[in-house]
Amino acid sequence: MLAMSDFVSLTCPSCGGKLEITEDIERFACAYCGIDHMVKRGGGIVTLLAVDDNIEQIRIASDRTASELAFQRLSAEVASLENKITECKQSLLSDKDSFRAFSVFREHDKAFRKKYRIPLPPNRYLEVMTQDELNRFADCLSNRRRYSRISRVVTDLARSSEEYRIKLPKFNELKETIDNI
Repeated sequence: MLAMSDFVSLTCPSCGGKLEITEDIERFACAYCGIDHMVKRGGGIVTLLAVDDNIEQIRIASDRTASELAFQRLSAEVASLENKITECKQSLLSDKDSFRAFSVFREHDKAFRKKYRIPLPPNRYLEVMTQDELNRFADCLSNRRRYSRISRVVTDLARSSEEYRIKLPKFNELKETIDNI
């Protein structure tokens, strides 16, 4: 049988109920409010920590860690896509057949010709073309052997641009989430 000196008297931090615990108890639920508590002992002082608080702190820390890891991955992917887009554009602009390829596409695609009534240099087209226009451009050139290399580059550019368009908002949202955790 336990003597009164074997018990420690505490007050529940959640409801104020009077509690008595033994030296061997590490975790328990308050008899009055039902909140789980962990017993913390150190330097002759006994304190109670609500388990929910600890779990919430762990959840916040794991959320932040997961977000930071995802941010690093997305950051590398976004940078890689930016490099790929730049390489594709530079490759197109350095190809002597690029201007002719844009002219062929302009002649072939009525919607493109209507939108860009005045021919532009290839670098301007690359700045303003939509995803759909890039895909149509690649399709138009894919059947012409002379432009097969340009078609492959435009296809890569279209794919990379689309992936970039999808990942960039996720990247920015994740960055904001990390800042708010």
